[in-house]
Amino acid sequence: MKKELRVYGDSFVAPHGTPSYMSSHKINWTRYLAEKLNYNEINLGVSACSNAVIFSRIYEDIKSNKINNDSTGAIIVSVTSLGRFFNDYTITNKPDAGALYVSALNNKHTTLVNNDDYFAENKEHIKWAILENHTPLETLTLESFLFWLKYYFAENYPNIKIIVMFLNAKYPLDFVSLKDTDNFVCCSNFSLIDASYNEYKENTKNYIEFVKYTIVDPRANHLTPTNRERLAEATYKIIQKGDKRILHNDLFEKNIVETVKNLEEYLNYVEQGLYHFDKNIIKRSGWNYPIDN
Repeated sequence: MKKELRVYGDSFVAPHGTPSYMSSHKINWTRYLAEKLNYNEINLGVSACSNAVIFSRIYEDIKSNKINNDSTGAIIVSVTSLGRFFNDYTITNKPDAGALYVSALNNKHTTLVNNDDYFAENKEHIKWAILENHTPLETLTLESFLFWLKYYFAENYPNIKIIVMFLNAKYPLDFVSLKDTDNFVCCSNFSLIDASYNEYKENTKNYIEFVKYTIVDPRANHLTPTNRERLAEATYKIIQKGDKRILHNDLFEKNIVETVKNLEEYLNYVEQGLYHFDKNIIKRSGWNYPIDN
């Protein structure tokens, strides 16, 4: 029986599978990784989620014995950014609220919360919670979680390789105490967001500008296909050899994509195989293209 690769994190690992314009699939990089390992992928990633969602999903899977030394071969934990909204309700019922609600409160991508009754009814509370968020305390919570992963989880599950990645590895965390072991590797030397941003051509300055017309990122896991494959290959080698120095920015292609302003530009990138074809992007952007409902 195949072992499992279990994946937890935000949009940098979240599962994808929509058939594309080129009759292929937009495949998340962890799917490539699972294939290399000959494991079954169990992906619990959620785009726009908070770290609280990531923590809770790992904890619940341990309690229910879905994570165990016999069936679980490796775990990817992709830590997301601080400051995302969460409470008991959203962790369970609206896990993508983390960044989604923050963006909507800043009057960006408000169409993504259309018909969201919880957001409409609790907007002032959500705004208060985000404004009053205490970043040092949230950082301490993240650090405590990582310590738990290393000093409890890794020691009690010696057969499982645990790989921790970061959207942004520049957090003020005690990485010295998170020194790598045989089955715990903390990739504090690499930021997923840097690899993603390095794909932008010079005339696209930031993520907000990049998704100005498409509303959401047209790349699966914020990376083009070649770079997703390279990330999978590097992570595979880390799991096999335990050396995180394999993962660095020079591995990835740079200056590939730019802001898509219209349907023609979008379809051009799709034909190049750099973006996937997503009818939701076309609908939200208001582009005139025949789409079956």
